[in-house]
Amino acid sequence: MLALEGPEPCRLLTGDVDRTAAFWQRALQLTVGRRQPDRIELVDGGHRVRVIVGRVMPPRPRIRVRLTAFDSQDVTAAVERLIALGASTPRPPYPAVPGRAVVVDPDGNTIEITAAVDTPI
Repeated sequence: MLALEGPEPCRLLTGDVDRTAAFWQRALQLTVGRRQPDRIELVDGGHRVRVIVGRVMPPRPRIRVRLTAFDSQDVTAAVERLIALGASTPRPPYPAVPGRAVVVDPDGNTIEITAAVDTPI
């Protein structure tokens, strides 16, 4: 299970709002809330806005999205799942550091995944 760090919604800017929203909707198991032609809000089960995807013309800024996983095994599973959804890994092997990993979403934004609790084996 992955969770966005922090209480504020993550704001992503892209040239393809539908594609980016679809990736993040599947990645974080969110649903589409409010939808406008140039903006999509993704909400959690409590209808709280977690991700806002907006359209922007190039060049667009790339951001760093920080996600928390339950433990080190969840980090590895999350990386594999995100890659299956269209993310890429900048440099294998992953995770290079136990309990931490970095992947890149289809728009080029960096995704940092960190285990909330990392117990040595």
